Formats: sequence, C-alpha cells, structure tokens
Amino acid sequence: DISCNTLTALPRDVLRELTCLAELRVYSNHLREIGPALRECVRLERLDLSRNELSVVDGLQTLPNLKHLSLEANHLTKVLNLNCNRNLTFLDLSRNQIRKIQGLEALRHLEELRLSHNRLRTVEGLSELAALAELDLSHNEIGADGEAGLPRQNPFRGLAKLQVLRLNHNRISSPAMLWPLAQLQELYLSSNGLSECTVECSCR
Repeated sequence: DISCNTLTALPRDVLRELTCLAELRVYSNHLREIGPALRECVRLERLDLSRNELSVVDGLQTLPNLKHLSLEANHLTKVLNLNCNRNLTFLDLSRNQIRKIQGLEALRHLEELRLSHNRLRTVEGLSELAALAELDLSHNEIGADGEAGLPRQNPFRGLAKLQVLRLNHNRISSPAMLWPLAQLQELYLSSNGLSECTVECSCR
C-alpha cells in the first residue's frame, strides 16, 4: 500500500522485484502515467489507481491475472488498452470524463462495471459483456441530446445476467427500451424527469 502520498510515477526498481505481488494500492497520488513499472508483477490480481491524474490507461498489458481494477477519479476521456486484461471481474471508471463506452469488448468475465459521474450521452458498447451482473451509469448525461437516451434497440439485450442497473440522475424520458431483462432485480431511475413509465415486460 503506497496510497495517499505525492508520487508522480510508480517505483519501478521496487516493483520489479515483487514478482509475487497480488494486490497494490496506489490511490490518492499524482500519477500521470503507469508506464512499464508493473511489467514484472504478472501475478497481480487487484490494483487501485483511483484518485490520480491519469489521462490514459497504459502499462497493464502484462497483467493477465488482474481481476479488480479501480481507475475512479482520474482524467480519462476514453478507455483503451484493456484487451489483455481478459480476467477482469470488477472495473471502476467512475468520476472521469468519458463520453463514449468503448474498448471493453474483450472483458467477457466482467461482473461489475462502474461508469457513474462521467459525460455519457448514450448507451452502447456493452453487448459483449455477457457476465455483467451490476452496471452503474448514474450521474451522466444520457438523454441530453433530446432523445430518450437509449437506442431504439435495447442496449442491454446481451446482458443476460444483469441484476442491478443504475441509471438515476440522467435525462432519460422513457425506460421503454430496457426490456427484456429477465434477471434484473434492482433498477434505479430516480431524478431523470421521466414523462412516461411504460415497458413491455416479458417476465415469466
């Protein structure tokens, strides 16, 4: 744990000796890049880089065992370079400046995705995340372009295991295109300014 310091770079000389490291916490520093410092940490499973100054995700390509990644409260505008982290089950991208959901197609084992407090205006790029059980899209701008905020075809249709969906604090005018979501247990739509609440439910 080297969190809550004033680091601007990861200490590569130290980390390259820790080849059996399983968890690393570096939150609340001043990191602007990850770089090659984690190259030898091939057994790393949990990495917390939240509350730094990262504008791009780099240096994680050599971490095939990574399961839990937090990038909350950085300066990210897009998501790239996660294709090699196929074993991720938890990904926190909340409190960034992301405008479009992309670059997540390879994360077929992802179970929880947090994208709250970004600048999303529509929902897309989720269809390959078949294992996803919890999705947080709250506090965005979905629907701000004058449409309902959701495509004509249900953007969550491929998420057969989705149980928790947070869409509160957006600008969605109608939830009609949310169905069918057969496994959904919790749905949050508060503070959207809904003008209707009609759905076509195929629950059995």
